[in-house]
Amino acid sequence: MKELQFPDRFVYVNDTFCIARSIMVGENKYFQQSLVRWNMLTGEMKLLVEGHPKVERKRSQFAVSLEHNLIVDCYAHHDLMTIYDLDGNLKYNIYGPYWDDKTSNDMVYYDAVVICKDKIVAAYAGGRNWSDEGFPNFFQVYDFDGNYIKTLNIGRKICNFCYDQELNRLIMVLDNEIQFAYLNLDGLIE
Repeated sequence: MKELQFPDRFVYVNDTFCIARSIMVGENKYFQQSLVRWNMLTGEMKLLVEGHPKVERKRSQFAVSLEHNLIVDCYAHHDLMTIYDLDGNLKYNIYGPYWDDKTSNDMVYYDAVVICKDKIVAAYAGGRNWSDEGFPNFFQVYDFDGNYIKTLNIGRKICNFCYDQELNRLIMVLDNEIQFAYLNLDGLIE
């Protein structure tokens, strides 16, 4: 691996390739994130998705569905979700009501994102960073065309979550007296 570029998180595609979030040390003091195709055998990383052209410092979480030819990239400090195909072609930009392109980490919008069957589920905070408002406490649900479907209010601060495909539920880590919880999605986002 290059010293100045490395994969931070990745989704396994096959024995050779992953789709990865790459962190690259820039010429300025800030690092940059992008989505890459990472060849695990050679270490080569080819740019797949650089990000929105108006966002100077991208900080995001992503989800991949090989079955649906889909990558969803959610921005932490911009009210923006982007949807791409697996070749990195932009399909949709979903701008939230608080979208702007200023360079700041004062606000937190999206946190983690997963693909649940035929829906996108993203943890959303919409509050000030460095405070309790920076923790998401609800999920926003979208279809694959970026159309908003509904909001699931959890009422507790979500630190992280994942999707349990077998039981169709979200498993959450909470910053609360209840540390672990799950949300059964049957009937909620059909």
